[in-house]
Order: sequence, then structure tokens, then C-alpha cells
Amino acid sequence: MIPHGLIERFRETSRELSKIARRMYGTPEAREELEQGAGGDITVALDRTLEEVVLSRFSDFRVISEEIGMVKGGDAGTIICDPLDGSHNAKFGLPLFSVSLAYTPETGDFTLGDIEAGYVLDLLNDNEFYAVRGEGLFHNGKMVASDAPLKPGEAIDIFAFEEHCSGKFIKHYLPFFQNTERIRCLGSMALDLAFIASGVFDIFLDLCGSRLLDITAGIVLIEEGGGVITDTDGNSISGLNFSISEKTTILAASTPARHNFALSLKKSA
Repeated sequence: MIPHGLIERFRETSRELSKIARRMYGTPEAREELEQGAGGDITVALDRTLEEVVLSRFSDFRVISEEIGMVKGGDAGTIICDPLDGSHNAKFGLPLFSVSLAYTPETGDFTLGDIEAGYVLDLLNDNEFYAVRGEGLFHNGKMVASDAPLKPGEAIDIFAFEEHCSGKFIKHYLPFFQNTERIRCLGSMALDLAFIASGVFDIFLDLCGSRLLDITAGIVLIEEGGGVITDTDGNSISGLNFSISEKTTILAASTPARHNFALSLKKSA
């Protein structure tokens, strides 16, 4: 059972982050580069400002955040946080970025399967997604389930496609390119996975490797929405031990049928 009022605390914190982000994003102040964060990316001023808000509001928890790493805090459990998922978009004024918050009662080592709640808020457009294990997925306060049937010719709607692996993996993506109506990448993985969970997008694919921190909220959202998230070979990722820098390939789908279809394309690559 998650702590009483946790989702509301996530909501209140995220609304505060939204006010700050609306004021700062796209400005020279926001994109000032500070240092390399714990997750491996360069921390910019907006990252740091938002992270400080999260740390101040969850001092009764251990917090693991993309920028600062682990802060011990209290013993109420662990909050896994990316205060600004989509930093590149925010730096240059593209209005697609989010905050991602997840919870596990564990205060020591844990796996992705130990995560019991996930929350994502689009910081500019107020799209809110949250889920608690066993209680379903909620989008803007309404419970949703992704159960639309798979239509012929309707397949992959979204990709994670990173520069460092595009040349190496391009041939493996070709079956997906050939069986899709649209290809999208929002630049915020938390939003990508939230839209998969709610059925807006069909399938998410990353052959190159996503950090576990980037999918901690998304794994709960997708599974509670009736979707499936595995590695690209179809193996469960729930047993993966969490590390801030650890990566895994990702194949996520809004329905089991779509996931099976994507697996069949992967095997044909």
C-alpha cells in the first residue's frame, strides 16, 4: 500500500514545477549548463531548479533523481524522480517535457517490479497520468484502458531513436518503418510511455537502450492501463535491479496484441 496522499503530493509538487517551467523554459537562464548529472547527461539550470523543489517536498523519503543521484532522506520509501524529462526540448523552447515520479516502499536495493506507483505530468500542457498497482491507470482524473483492436496497417506510432545508435541499428528498424502509419519521438520518454499507456500511441521501441530511471513511472502506467512493456526480445524487465545508469532495450505496447505484432516484426529484422 502506498503512503496516504502520495498521489496528491505528486500532483501538488508537479504543479509547482509547472509554474517554474512555464516561466523559465526556452530562456538563456534555463539552459545554462552546470555539470554532468548522476544519470550521465549535462545538468542545466532548469533541471537543478526543479530538482531542488522535489527534494524539499519529499525529505521524508529517500530520493533518487537524475541530476543529483541518491539523497538518503527519511524512511517512508523511495521516490525515483526525473524533474525535467525532455531537457533538450525545454532548453530550446519546444513545449514538450514532463516530470516523472515513481514510488517503491523499498529503502535498499529494489527491482522495477517493486515500483508501486507512477506519476507523469506534461509540465506545459497539464496532461496528467498516474497509476497505483492494482488500481488502474488514470488520465486527467479518469480511469482509462487501452483495448482498441489492432487494425491492418496500423502499427508503430513511436520510436526512441538516439544519435549514438542510429547508424548501427538502422537496418533493424526497417521492418517497423515498413509497417507504420506514423513515426514519432516526443523527446520525453516519460510522455512517450504515458501516451502508450493511455492508448494514444500504439508501440514504443528502443533498440539502443533506455535508462531504467526513465521508465520507472512508465512501467506502472502501461501495465495498469492493460499494456505490455518488455525488452525487445519479449523478456520481462520487472526483475531488473534498479541502477541510475543501468539501461535496457524497450518494447512497449498499448495492448498485448500490438506487443505480439511488434515482436513478430523484431524477429523478421
